[in-house]
Amino acid sequence: MKTIYEPNMASDFVRKAVRDKLKATKVIKTCDIDHEEEKKVVLDYDLVWAITEELKRDKKLRFIG
Repeated sequence: MKTIYEPNMASDFVRKAVRDKLKATKVIKTCDIDHEEEKKVVLDYDLVWAITEELKRDKKLRFIG
């Protein structure tokens, strides 16, 4: 009997979880943008992510769901 701690079983679990999340993801909007605009969007996302993580760490933000 395998446990979740065995390397192959753990990687299979992660792959399945990622696959399930990707299947559930729906594209809601697409647009044509150039490389410079794309970099700006990604950097803005990274900034928002960092701020969100800091707020969660400081317990000033929590997610309910």
